[in-house]
Amino acid sequence: MQKLPLAIFLSFILLFSVVPISDVDAKKSSGTPLKKTSQNSISKIVCGDKLCSEIKRDGKSDQQSRFSIGGVAQQGVSRGGVTQQESLLQDVNTVTNGTTTESAPTTESAPTTESAPTTESAPTTESAPTTESAPTTESALPTLSIEDKTVTEGTGTNPGLSLTITSSAPAPSGGIRVSFTTSDGTAIAGTPTRDATGKLSGYTGDYATIPSGASIVIPEGQTSIIIRPTVFPDSISESTETFTITISNPTGATISDGTATVTITDDDASGTTGTGTTGTSGSALPTLSIEDKTVTEGTGTNPGLSLTITSSAPAPSGGIRVSFTTSDGTAIAGTPTRDATGKLSGYTGDYATIPSGASIVIPEGQTSIIIRPTVFPDSISESTETFTITISNPTGATISDGTATVTITDDDASGTTGTGTTGTSGSALPTLSIEDKTVTEGTGTNPGLSLTITSSAPAPSGGIRVSFTTSDGTAIAGTPTRDATGKLSGYTGDYATIPSGASIVIPEGQTSIIIRPTVFPDSISESTETFTITISNPTGATISDGTATVTITDDDASGTTGTGTTGTSGSALPTLSIEDKTVTEGTGTNPGLSLTITSSAPAPSGGIRVSFTTSDGTAIAGTPTRDATGKLSGYTGDYATIPSGASIVIPEGQTSIIIRPTVFPDSISESTETFTITISNPTGATISDGTATVTITDDDASGTTGTGTTGTSGSALPTLSIEDKTVTEGTGTNPGLSLTITSSAPAPSGGIRVSFTTSDGTAIAGTPTRDATGKLSGYTGDYATIPSGASIVIPEGQTSIIIRPTVFPDSISESTETFTITISNPTGATISDGTATVTITDDDASGTTGTGTTGTSGSALPTLSINSPYPKNEGTSTSSSTNPYTDFTTNVYLSSSSSTPVSFDRLILPITTSADDVSSYQAMTRPTIAPGQTQLGIPLYVKADSLSESNEGIVVIINKPEGATIENNIALVEIKNDDGTTQPSRSISLHPQVSILEGTDSSSKPSPSGITVSLSSPSTSPVTFRIYALPNTATMSLGTTPNANTDDFTISTSTTVTIPAGQTFVNIPMMIYPDSRPESNETFTLVLYGITGAGIGGQIVSTVTIIDDDSSSPPTLNQNLPKLGTWGAAIKEGTTNVNPTPTQEMVIFLDTPPQTPVKFKITDTPGTATRGTGTTDANGDYVSFPADMVFTIPAGVTQYSQPVPPIIRDSVSESNENFRITLTDPIGATLSTASEGGSYATISITNDD
Repeated sequence: MQKLPLAIFLSFILLFSVVPISDVDAKKSSGTPLKKTSQNSISKIVCGDKLCSEIKRDGKSDQQSRFSIGGVAQQGVSRGGVTQQESLLQDVNTVTNGTTTESAPTTESAPTTESAPTTESAPTTESAPTTESAPTTESALPTLSIEDKTVTEGTGTNPGLSLTITSSAPAPSGGIRVSFTTSDGTAIAGTPTRDATGKLSGYTGDYATIPSGASIVIPEGQTSIIIRPTVFPDSISESTETFTITISNPTGATISDGTATVTITDDDASGTTGTGTTGTSGSALPTLSIEDKTVTEGTGTNPGLSLTITSSAPAPSGGIRVSFTTSDGTAIAGTPTRDATGKLSGYTGDYATIPSGASIVIPEGQTSIIIRPTVFPDSISESTETFTITISNPTGATISDGTATVTITDDDASGTTGTGTTGTSGSALPTLSIEDKTVTEGTGTNPGLSLTITSSAPAPSGGIRVSFTTSDGTAIAGTPTRDATGKLSGYTGDYATIPSGASIVIPEGQTSIIIRPTVFPDSISESTETFTITISNPTGATISDGTATVTITDDDASGTTGTGTTGTSGSALPTLSIEDKTVTEGTGTNPGLSLTITSSAPAPSGGIRVSFTTSDGTAIAGTPTRDATGKLSGYTGDYATIPSGASIVIPEGQTSIIIRPTVFPDSISESTETFTITISNPTGATISDGTATVTITDDDASGTTGTGTTGTSGSALPTLSIEDKTVTEGTGTNPGLSLTITSSAPAPSGGIRVSFTTSDGTAIAGTPTRDATGKLSGYTGDYATIPSGASIVIPEGQTSIIIRPTVFPDSISESTETFTITISNPTGATISDGTATVTITDDDASGTTGTGTTGTSGSALPTLSINSPYPKNEGTSTSSSTNPYTDFTTNVYLSSSSSTPVSFDRLILPITTSADDVSSYQAMTRPTIAPGQTQLGIPLYVKADSLSESNEGIVVIINKPEGATIENNIALVEIKNDDGTTQPSRSISLHPQVSILEGTDSSSKPSPSGITVSLSSPSTSPVTFRIYALPNTATMSLGTTPNANTDDFTISTSTTVTIPAGQTFVNIPMMIYPDSRPESNETFTLVLYGITGAGIGGQIVSTVTIIDDDSSSPPTLNQNLPKLGTWGAAIKEGTTNVNPTPTQEMVIFLDTPPQTPVKFKITDTPGTATRGTGTTDANGDYVSFPADMVFTIPAGVTQYSQPVPPIIRDSVSESNENFRITLTDPIGATLSTASEGGSYATISITNDD
C-alpha cells in the first residue's frame, strides 16, 4: 500500500520537542569532543529487543515546570497509569541475562556481590512498547560514538568502570536504542568463583562479558547514556591488558565511532599488592576519620552522644561501608538493669558496648555519617572517664584516623544524688517481638514470606537495631542450584539461611519493620515443616518475644502438583484478562490505541508479570519507512508488531495496567481490519481471557481522506478561536485588556496547550521607561510585546482561558490603532480562528488631555489587579557583580484613576525559594497609588547565584484595599534558573476548584470538609508545605469560637503540613459554618507555599466556593458530566474491643460542580484486612457497606467527606492492614480513570496496640 507523509504529525512533534540544556551544547562551543559528555540517569523499559517506554528522572524543561491559576495540569504524565516509583520496583532483570536471582532477605548490613555489568538503570517493562515515530526534524539522523577508557585493575575492589555512549544531537521521540557487546583482546572474559560456603573466592578472567543481546536507550531529548561493564580486580603482577566494547544496530541514529578500547592498567608490578583504587586511573581512595568527643554524664538523661565519621571525598557509587566497635578505657561497658516489674532501675557500667560486627554506610555522594553510642547517666561522684570507638574494614576507602576517644565528664560532685533514669524519669525501654507465620510452599513461585518485628513504643532517636538469624527445624536451609547454562534448576533445601551477622533498624518514630526470608517452592509431596527466626542484640530496646516459628504447609499432597499460590494458605491466584478495542485508523495521526490488562484481585508483593505479543488477522504487521534523508515516508503494514519477548508488570496492590500498541494511519479506502494481542506466561496469576481483538475501522471510504481524529471513533478534535477586542487607551491607567481563547469542547486529559504572540499593526510594540530613581516615566510604544515562545494551557475539562496583554496609556491625541495576537501550534486541538485584532481607541482627541477613566461615568469604585510578570532568568552572580539582584517588580493596576489615594496590603510568600533568595525585596508597609495615578510597582528583587537548582517561585498577594475593590489579587512570579536547571522528579498540586454546600442549620455543628493536596508520584522522603488562606467574599473565623452570624469557614494555616514518604496525597481539614441566610455564593482562596521536597509544576492556587442553599434559585453549574473519584484514607484501628461507629472519613470528589445530585455505590475488596460478617465479628477487621446503599453528592458540590466502612476495633498487637474501596454505578457523573484520585483507593488501618 502506498502511504502518505504525515505532515501534521511531524509539525506537532517538531514544535513541541523540548531540547534540554546539556553538557553537549557547552562542549560543542568549546571544541571538546562530544565523546566525553555524560548525562543524568534514566529508567528504561525493554520488551525483548524493542523500546517500550522511558521515564525521565530529571532534566525537565522549563515548559514542564510552569505553573498557573485555573487548574492547569502541567506535568507528571503517566504512561499506562504506572508511576516512576512503580517502575523502579520492577528492577528484577539485568541487561545481561534477565534471570531472577533468589536470595536471602536484604538487610542493612548485607554485602553486595559482584555481578555482570549493569547499565545506568536496569531495563524493566512498565508500560506497553511505543514504536518508532515520526522524526522531530527533517535533518540527518544523529551519529553515535563510544569513548575509550583506562581503568586501574585494583586488588580487592571492583574499579567501577563506566563508559559514555554519546549522540551528536538530542535523541528524537522514542529515544535511540543501540546494542553493545564485549570482545576479548589481551584481557579475557570470565566469571566470579565461589568457595563451598558461597563466599567469593576469585575470578576466572579479567572482566565480565556482555552478551550480544544487550541494548540500552538514550532517552528522548538526551545526548548520552552510561554503561557500566565490570572489571575483575586481582593481586597478580601482569602486563597492561585491553578488551573492546562494540555498539551496533542503532534505531534512530547512525554510528560514527562504534568501538571502545578498555585498557586495564595493572597495579601489582614487582610483586607489590595493588592499591585497589577506583574511578579515574591513579585516583586515591577517600580516607576516613572519626572525631573525639566529650560528653557530660548526666543524672537522669541519656546525654545523646553523637560522633561523625568523615570521608575526605564524596562516597562513590554504592557508598562506603565501615565497621566500628567500642573498647573500655577507664569507663567500663555495661547494660541497663531492671526491677521485677521490668522498670529501669539502673546500669551496670558507664556505656553500652557496640559489638564487633556493627557497621554503617556513608551514602553515595555524601562525605560523613553519624553514629550514636549510648552513655549511661548516674548520680555517683566520680572522676572523668574515657572509652574508645574504633573504625575498621572500610570498603571503598582507607582509614587515616580510626580511633575516637570519648571523654565522660562527671556532674555529680559533692555527692549530689541524680535520678539515674533514661529519658523521662522511670520510662522503660521498648520491647520487641517477632510474629509467627504460616506460608504455603508453592511449586514454582516464591511464596513471598514476610514477618513483622514490632516495638511496644516508637523507636527513639537513632532507631532500634536488632540482629536476626535462622535455625533449622524440620525444614532445612539450602541454596538455589543452576544447570550448565546458569538457569535455575532447583534448590538444595527448604529455605534460604540468614547469616548470624544480619541486622535491621526500626527507624526513629516507627513501631515496626518487615523482614522477608525466602522459602523455596517445590512439587514434592511432604509433611508440614518449620524453621525458626531469632532476634537478638537490640540497641535501645529489650526483647519480649524473640523467636518466630515459620510453618511451611505443603500443597503437593497425594502426588498432586501444588497450585503455586502466594500469601494466605489456600488463596487462589488472581486471574488476568485483556479487553478488546476498536480504533479509527486516521490519515496522519497515530490514533493512540490503549488496552487494559485487568487482574481479578490486587497484585501481590512483587507484582504480576505477564508477556504479550501481536498476531496478524486481516491487518498486517509492518514498520515505518523513511526516505534517503531519514524522513518518515510511510508504513509497510497496518500496525507495529510487538515481539514475543515483551512483558509488563501490574504493580503490587494494583488491579490493571495499560499497554499501548501502535496502529499506522493512512489515507487508503479499505475494509475494517483486525489483529490480535495475546497475553501469556503470567507470574503470580492465571489467565481467564488471554486474547484481545483490535478492530481498525477505516475513515477513508469512497475515496474521502480520513479526518485523522483521535479518541472515540469519529470524534473530531476541539477547535480554538480567539476573540477580537477594543480597549480605550487611557492616560494614566493600564486599561486591563483581556482576551479569551475558546475551545469548541472541553479540553481532554492533559489540557490543550497553545502558543500565542503579538504583531504590530498601526500600534507599535514597546517597553516602559523609568527615571534615575526607577520610577515609571513613560513608554516607548503602544503595547508590550508577547515573545514568540509564550504559551498557555486550557485545563482539562475547561473550554476557555484568558490572556492579558498590556496596552500602554498616554495623553497624546492620535488616531485609533491596532495590533494582532495570533494563536498557533495547539496540542489536542485545531484552530478555527487564530487571529485577534486589538483596537486601541484614543481618548485624547482635540488636544484635550484624556481623563483616563474607563466605564460609565460615575461608576462604582475602581478595581485593583496585580499581573503576573513573564518568567525571567534568575541571573548568575560572580565575585565581581556590582548588582547581584534581578528585578522581578510586579505591577498593580487601577481600572481608572481616583481623586483620592488607593492603598492596599501586600504579602509575599516564597513557594519554593529560601528566605535568602528574596531577602532584599523593598519594604512597603502599605503600598499606595497616588491620586490621578493608575499603576504602582511592587518592588521585588531576587538574588542572582550560580547554583544549579530547580526553577523557583514567589506568590505576591494584594488585599484589604481602601478606595478600590479587587478584581485579581494574586500574581505568580516564576524564577527560571539559568545555571543548569535540575527539576524535581515530582510536583505538588491542589485541586484547582472546590465547591462545598454550606448547610442550612445555623444551630448545628460546622460540617467537616477538606481539600486534597497531591503529589505527581510518591517521594522517598517527606514533602512539606504550608497553606495560606485568603478570604474573598467569604469570612474566615479567626478565633476558637466562631461568630455564627458572620463567619463562613475556618482552616488551620499555622502549622507545616507533611505528606509522608511513600504517600501521594494529604487532606487538609477545614470547617464550613452553616446558616439559613439567603445570600450569594461565597469564595476564598488557598495558596501552597514554603514547599520542600517537590517542584511547582502543578496547581498551587485553589478557589473554594461555598454554595448557598437558602435561596430558591439553584446555582448555574457546568453542564458537562463531572468525573467521580476518591482518595484513600489512613486511619487508626482503635483499641476498644468492638466499636462499629465509624468516625474517620475519606474524601470523594468531582472534578467539576454537578448540575444535579450525583448518586453512586461503594464496594470493597479485602487486602491484608479481613472483611467481617458484622460489627461483632471478632475475626474481622471491617464491615462492608450494604450492597444496596446509595450515596449522594448534592448538586453544585465537588467535594464530599464520607465516613469509611465500619472498622472493627480490637486490642490485638498485629501488623497494619488494608482493603480497597471502589466507586460503582454512578448516576449524573462518570468514573475517573486517573491512577491517583481515580474510582478506587486504599483504606489503610494502622494498628495502635
